[in-house]
Amino acid sequence: KLPEFKIASKNGVYKTTDNIHWYKIPRFEKENYPVFITGSGTVFVGPFVSYDGAEHFQPFLRFDRLLKAFGRAGKKLPSRFIMTSVQFDEMKSALRIVFNGDISLESADSGKHWNLVDDENMPRQFSPARHFAIRISPPSSNPPSSPAVKSERTRLATIVSY
Repeated sequence: KLPEFKIASKNGVYKTTDNIHWYKIPRFEKENYPVFITGSGTVFVGPFVSYDGAEHFQPFLRFDRLLKAFGRAGKKLPSRFIMTSVQFDEMKSALRIVFNGDISLESADSGKHWNLVDDENMPRQFSPARHFAIRISPPSSNPPSSPAVKSERTRLATIVSY
C-alpha cells in the first residue's frame, strides 16, 4: 500500500502516488467514471478493475449478468444505465454498484452474480468516496506525460484513497 496513492475522475481518470504529481490514465480518455479503492488496494474505475495499482485494468461488469438480476427480481429495466457509484464492503466482501443514483446491485463473487438491493434495507457499512476540489492545468502548460493537478476550489472530482 502507498499512503499517498489516490485516484481522481473528472474529464478523465488520474492517479498520484505522492499527492503532488498527477498522471492521466490514457485508457479512460475523458470519462467521468465513479472510482473506489478497497483496503487491499484493488482499484475500481467504472466498469473496470485493477489489481496492480491502476497500471492495468480489465472489465469486471457484464451487463448480461446485471439484466439477469432484474429478471430474477421481477423488476422493469430502466431506459438507461448510468453508473453513479461503485463501492466495496470489506466486512461482507461484497461489491456494490449504483446506477442512475437509485438502482443498487450487489455481488459477493466479483461480479459473476448480481442481486438488486433495496436501499432502505441496505446496511450503511459502505465507505463513501470523499470529494475534493481540484483544477487540471491546461495541456499546453504541462509535459504531455504528466498533467499537473493543483488543489484549488474550481472543479469537483471524486478522489478516493486508502
